[in-house]
Amino acid sequence: MSVIASTVTIVGRDNEAKLKAGLHDNARMYYFRIGEGGWVDAGGGVIEPKVPDENKTRLESDGTLLTGKIRVDPAGVNPKLVEGNGTLFLTEVAPLLAPGGSGAYIQLDTDGVMVEVASVTDDENLELVADYPAAWPGSPVIYRYGGVLSAAYSPWYTFSKVLELADLTFLGAGTGQMEALCKALVGEANDNGYGASPEFWEAGVYLQVLGEPDVLMVYATFPGVTKVVGRQISFTVRGSW
Repeated sequence: MSVIASTVTIVGRDNEAKLKAGLHDNARMYYFRIGEGGWVDAGGGVIEPKVPDENKTRLESDGTLLTGKIRVDPAGVNPKLVEGNGTLFLTEVAPLLAPGGSGAYIQLDTDGVMVEVASVTDDENLELVADYPAAWPGSPVIYRYGGVLSAAYSPWYTFSKVLELADLTFLGAGTGQMEALCKALVGEANDNGYGASPEFWEAGVYLQVLGEPDVLMVYATFPGVTKVVGRQISFTVRGSW
């Protein structure tokens, strides 16, 4: 691949402005992340990359942050129940459970345990297929954290790598373009965790900011590329401000 379709995100523009104004002294490094999400079933067996969306704050492969907070009780009367506070389960989760939907999985943003959703009662109540497990021994029984929604178990496989200075090109004096050369070498990213070769459809260039969430600066999609042992993949993600 060469230069792929990409868009500067809204949060990327905001943080680029902070960088130019010298307000990001805690910015540390850039890295890229690729994942198996970012595609759509166009019908008739045709899978296509989605159009890059400037509203993205994370890869689709990493799931979608749910609105509000979720509460689970692994030691309660019914460990399958999930209660929401300010959540929009009917809008954000229920459509994935409809006929033809991909299914839905929910995890607490803090522990990475993912359980399939069985049904949605209303905006603040849903039930899981299996009990939500305790995150770790000795942890509190009741959790109340942000939740992550995914259309696939895991979610999809992702691979991240720090971008070296030689892989980054900044064009223009204080404005212009940023180009990031992203490379997964022959011995990298060859197993999706289930003994299969991953198929990548999306990429993001992130800015790591000390003490703050990492910032998705540029988001890109491309036709699926299967990564196998002995094959290196490389492409350039370009952002224009």
